[in-house]
Amino acid sequence: MEELILQEEGHVYTLNGKRLISVTQALSILDDRWKVDPWYLERGRLVHLATQYYDRDELDENTIDPQIKDYFDAYISFRKDTGFNPQLIEHRLYHKGYVFAGTIDRIGLLNANLSLIDLKSGAPARVDELQGVAYWELCRANDIPIKKVFDLYLHADGTYKLEPLKKKPKLLLPVFLACLQVARWKKGL
Repeated sequence: MEELILQEEGHVYTLNGKRLISVTQALSILDDRWKVDPWYLERGRLVHLATQYYDRDELDENTIDPQIKDYFDAYISFRKDTGFNPQLIEHRLYHKGYVFAGTIDRIGLLNANLSLIDLKSGAPARVDELQGVAYWELCRANDIPIKKVFDLYLHADGTYKLEPLKKKPKLLLPVFLACLQVARWKKGL
């Protein structure tokens, strides 16, 4: 049986012991947003963790760090306003053909469509659409019939903005795959 493992330190995916390039590693050749001040990375990690525990009904809301409370509240507002129902939470996938891996934040029903939601607690970046299309491709290759892809921007003032993928995934996929090839070459894989 195949086993996909994510080593948190260094964000390294392995499949049966073989290293895979991650979506964010592939995209870091275009945008180094993942190499920011560690404080922002930790804030994003905590926002993801709090929303993950909430979606799994495992969260004690009294344990939420005050520095991420407004981001968390934005997520709660999104869930209440839209009726989004997550079915897969922090779901790890790999692509057999293109040999890459990633963790999809949420997959669930939004307006009766199976949708992929990528949570963001930082500023929007152009590379976000490529990240969304990479996750869409992971779903497609794993027979998860995603109809819509969204970035969900959670803000420090407790508000949110839900942004759909603006271009068709098939138009963006070649750009991501080019990044994947360059990243693989740089890592010697």
